[in-house]
Amino acid sequence: STWGATASMGSQQLLEVVDRAERAGTSSNKALWERLSCRAQALAPDFSPQQLCRVLFGFHRARCRDTTLLRVACDAVLEDRPGKELVGRDAVFLLKAFSKHGFMDVLTTSFLLRCIDSNIATMTTIDISQLLAALVRLDVVHKHCDMMVFPSGLLDRLFWAAHAQLGTAYLPEADLTNLCVAAALCPPCSASSDFLLAAAR
Repeated sequence: STWGATASMGSQQLLEVVDRAERAGTSSNKALWERLSCRAQALAPDFSPQQLCRVLFGFHRARCRDTTLLRVACDAVLEDRPGKELVGRDAVFLLKAFSKHGFMDVLTTSFLLRCIDSNIATMTTIDISQLLAALVRLDVVHKHCDMMVFPSGLLDRLFWAAHAQLGTAYLPEADLTNLCVAAALCPPCSASSDFLLAAAR
């Protein structure tokens, strides 16, 4: 068939087919996306973090929200290669991918945020902007702060890191807007207030 035999696809071949199928506008072909989802679920434990992100973003762009795939992706992050090879930026983009699907798993989000918290020094203002936009999208800091999901003081550390790079690092206008919106919508903290003052100058 045009899309190949999904059951025999390896990771790279599946990623290429997901990309092609999304670009070809096949979102109405439910049977195709069900087959792609089944193969992605089988391969999820062996994906790199970047490959898992690519699959999730491909399904989002195809307007295909498969909760079974999303739950399998969470399990892979917690138990398999995607979580074991994780660095801060990967964790940001996985959270962004889950947020695009409107999907929030408490254990997975907590795991990803702990990874981010230990890697803030390596993150750019764009990374922080994308992370905060995802957290606002999922309303994590309001709905789940009582579930030990959100590391204590993380918001302050994120806004301090963004503030320190303000004016010296490349920051597209959309990302600056993300940061300002997050500062306004997240629970108030001194670092977010200081960031808004600096951004307004």
